[in-house]
Amino acid sequence: MCKAIELRPDLVLTDVMMPGKSGDELTRDLRARPEFDRVPIVLLTAKADNGLRVQLLREGAQDYLTKPFSAEELRARVGNLVTLKRAQDVLLEAGGPRPGRAPSAHCPDGTVYPWRPALSTSGRTFRL
Repeated sequence: MCKAIELRPDLVLTDVMMPGKSGDELTRDLRARPEFDRVPIVLLTAKADNGLRVQLLREGAQDYLTKPFSAEELRARVGNLVTLKRAQDVLLEAGGPRPGRAPSAHCPDGTVYPWRPALSTSGRTFRL
């Protein structure tokens, strides 16, 4: 936990079973800190437990891989999550939603729409 606070990573990759603090405890602790709201968390585990997987995803993990896993798949998942986080960071720095204010977009015809950032890739749009 202290290392994550010190380094401010773009992504946290951790095992579910670790000495001292489990991956689910780490996930809850990170999600309790506002500076980690948008940092993706990926958990690795040898447990093939669907209930645990769903619980961790509901508690804020973005992904969950069961061992053994393909290193190539892990790199692809991590790369996608880091790309998405960096896109969110750019959108927020460019005037995206900030806590405490209701963001909006003003069209030339005067219509005001709530601001909802989106990322489009390969013909698919993802709401951020």
